[in-house]
Formats: sequence, structure tokens, C-alpha cells
Amino acid sequence: MNGKIDQTLLQILAPKGYLRVAINLGNAVLAQKDSQSGTLSGISVNLAKKLARELNLEVKFVEYEAAGKVVESSQKDEWDIAFLAIDPLRETTIFFTQPYKIIEGAYVVRKTSSLKHANEVDQKGIQIAVGQNAAYDLYLTRHLKEASILRAPTTAQAPDLFLEQNIEVLAGIKGPLIDLVNKNSKLRVLDGIFMEIKQAMALPLKSHEVKYIVDEFIDDIIKSEFIN
Repeated sequence: MNGKIDQTLLQILAPKGYLRVAINLGNAVLAQKDSQSGTLSGISVNLAKKLARELNLEVKFVEYEAAGKVVESSQKDEWDIAFLAIDPLRETTIFFTQPYKIIEGAYVVRKTSSLKHANEVDQKGIQIAVGQNAAYDLYLTRHLKEASILRAPTTAQAPDLFLEQNIEVLAGIKGPLIDLVNKNSKLRVLDGIFMEIKQAMALPLKSHEVKYIVDEFIDDIIKSEFIN
């Protein structure tokens, strides 16, 4: 970022005097929590700490179990910045920077399924399990023409819904889906992807005056290759 931030603008960005950062633990690609120590780690955590250092602020993490929960709280003054996938529906309450990472949305099926490729999924009679209000839920809701969606309360619960109710397809982020398949020999990932999920830093709309601060930060992050 260029130069020292004016204190008035810093007060808008972090009105509590420290940076409150929403962390979505439903996306294991970007954030993880150690089950023993409770320590947070991952891309989102590292970016938040770096931004706080540059602003000379302490950071406080506010944990959520799903992206939808982060979005729902965006107008409740619970967090100052967040890390979310860009989606048109979310832009009614949230500002986004340019994406700092692009991840892929993919499908998992049982090995006995006749489906081979992601572009075959949108068929009448096919049900897809997703985490409610995840970026790929919002995307599929807009784009599916024939297949139907069954929603688990969170992304973490979607695999259980898929397995327990014998749903034909599970949608999610490709990395965690590969991990799931590696643990269950009866499953496989379909070839291809159904979407690119553009991950960005986010601000509540009320903080529009300071959006340029996080825009500059993400620009610097991308140029510095801080994220591989």
C-alpha cells in the first residue's frame, strides 16, 4: 500500500481500533483450524495478519462455519474484512477486491455412476448435494436447467448429506473433493469443472470510502506473489 493511512479512514475500516476478520472455516482450501490447539492457519489467515501489520493494527478473527454465514452477518457490524468468493448476489451487501486466487468447482459421484464429465450433470432427475449459500450453490442455482439441488446447512455437512441420502452428485471445491475421494474408494471426481471460484477480499458496503485500501493491498499481494 502507498504511504500511511489517514486515521479518519482507518477508523472507518476498523472502528473498534483493531481489525476484525471474518474467517470461513467451511473452505478448507483457504482456512483451517487445528482441532487440538484451536490455532487458525491458511491463506486467509496469512493475508489478514499481513494487512493488519501494514495498518499497524491488532487482528481479531471472527469464525464462521460457512460462507453464507459470513454474508448474512455483513450488515451486523460483526467484521471489518472477510475472504469470500465473488458472486453477483453477494455484491448487493458487500464490496469485493479483484480475485487473489481462483479455485475450481467440481463434482464427485460414486464409481457406479454413469456420469463421466461435469458437463453431463445437468440432467432431469439428477440431484446435487451442496452446502447452502456456498459460491457454487449460488452459481448452480442460477445456471442449472434440469438438475435439482439439495442443500446441507454448511459445506462441511454436504458430503454426509450426499452419502447418507444416496444423492447422485456432490458439488464442491475440487481440492477437498479430491481429499474425500482419496479416503473413500467408492467415489470418484468427474472430469472437468463446472465453474471457476474467484476468491477475493471483501468489505461491507458501509466501508465504501476505504475500499481502495484493500484494493491496493491485494494489488501488492498479487504483484509480490505472496500467494503461490
